Amino acid sequence: MKLSLCSVLRPLAGGVIAAVALLLATVPASGQVNTEKLRKGAAQEGLSGSFRLSLAFREGNSDTFALGTGFRIARASIAPIPNPQPEEVAEEESVAENAEAPKVPAEAELTATEVEGEAEELSFNPRLIFLVTELDFEEANDRRTVNDFFAHLRWTEMRSPRFGFEGFLQAQTNQFQRLDRRLLAGGGVRFGLLRSADAEVFLGTGYMLEHERLDPLSGAGSTRPEETDHHRWTSYLNLKLELFEERLLISTTTYVQPRFDEFSDLRLLHETDLAIPLTEHLRLGFSISLSHDSEPPEGVKDTDVSLKNRFSYTF
Repeated sequence: MKLSLCSVLRPLAGGVIAAVALLLATVPASGQVNTEKLRKGAAQEGLSGSFRLSLAFREGNSDTFALGTGFRIARASIAPIPNPQPEEVAEEESVAENAEAPKVPAEAELTATEVEGEAEELSFNPRLIFLVTELDFEEANDRRTVNDFFAHLRWTEMRSPRFGFEGFLQAQTNQFQRLDRRLLAGGGVRFGLLRSADAEVFLGTGYMLEHERLDPLSGAGSTRPEETDHHRWTSYLNLKLELFEERLLISTTTYVQPRFDEFSDLRLLHETDLAIPLTEHLRLGFSISLSHDSEPPEGVKDTDVSLKNRFSYTF
């Protein structure tokens, strides 16, 4: 007698659905991944992390079981953006006393204490290392239909709030993209274009080496090699906003990844992510992502659009 995963879980379907409805989430079918959003939760000194779980079950015309899980662990160091040196402040005050300038209305004046207080609130990560893994499994009618895995390790070393270096390693599989495996290694520079108490803009650019192996194409033969190595230029622009006293967090990121030897072979990814903190550790999130591959493998569409919602727990 064959014992399938669906047959084991079927008696518990009602309870499972009620228990995990609030944890439902999906993962985009794109082969590209927005790693900027994975920096979230690293605003504290030391070790931090988060855990994600999704579970779905359907019985009737189609018996489907889907499981998604993943974790993120990071280690960060936090440094305040330095205030002006005392001698620099004294020199500026001396110049201001000798200058003949129009009188500024009292209500528009900003005291030194307010300036220092604002500067003390701003900080940056001189060093950040994080590891993220995700695994998604789906079985339909006693047959495995989806089995995706993703792992990303990134190191960032900021020499100042405005400039730094980073490197990364990544491993990935994605059956939607006929992706048996994709291995990435690369690095580059990261610029902090804007830093304020409620907004940040970052620009990154660099090099990555990509190794790809595709699943064999059934039926007609494929004209594309199943195993390739490419050199790509990878760049991203990221905007982060904190609105309504941090009750709404918005992050939008755009990636552009052309091949150095063939710029027409281009990959694009744009993702907008909204997060609503419910408690100190629990967040409700929504996101929309659009990815485009100008030269996808045979049998794979060139554009993917994904909507997802999730609950995440951070520590």
